[in-house]
Amino acid sequence: MPTAKNKPVSKARPAPPPPKTARRRAPSAAVAPPQPRWSEQYELAVKDYASAVEKVQSRDWAGARPLLNALVKKYSTEPDLLDVADRARAYLKVCERRLGENDTAGQDPFLLGVYHSNRGEFDEALKQFERAASEGGSDRTHYALAAIRAQRGDHKGAIASLHQAIRADDRNRLYALNDPDFDSIRDEPEFIDLVEPEGDGGE
Repeated sequence: MPTAKNKPVSKARPAPPPPKTARRRAPSAAVAPPQPRWSEQYELAVKDYASAVEKVQSRDWAGARPLLNALVKKYSTEPDLLDVADRARAYLKVCERRLGENDTAGQDPFLLGVYHSNRGEFDEALKQFERAASEGGSDRTHYALAAIRAQRGDHKGAIASLHQAIRADDRNRLYALNDPDFDSIRDEPEFIDLVEPEGDGGE
């Protein structure tokens, strides 16, 4: 029987390693957003754009259009300059619309007269209606001419034009009777005789 002296000694088991703790990573530096490339080309584009906008603000549509058109063509394919091209394109549409309104060559003078009349531009409306009348205008042309002249204070001219309109189409008599455009001459004896004739005498 083995004694304590010669009793085999059991080998001690090594202690388990301590649990690994999660290592904290050092916070990485925030990535800065890419800065826009401020090149000499960009600086030139902004300068040209400012010159074009200055003409737009002064309503020089004809002067602004070629400058804006050049910006659109030159920078529409440049990634760093698309914002300039887009803004130039927006202003270009404004210029083309404004220039289109002023391009009256070959257009119906009566329709142009109506357009300017609706905008309160009576002097230009009068010019267009007179042109339409000189080209053999219809009763509606003479009626519109009478209304514009009444609004401009030309009572005698308004009565004369209204007389022509009624002579061409008697329905214009009723239209004028209820038209506020003739309020300035409504109490004039000539207007009353024209739109409210006695009996069947007509004019």
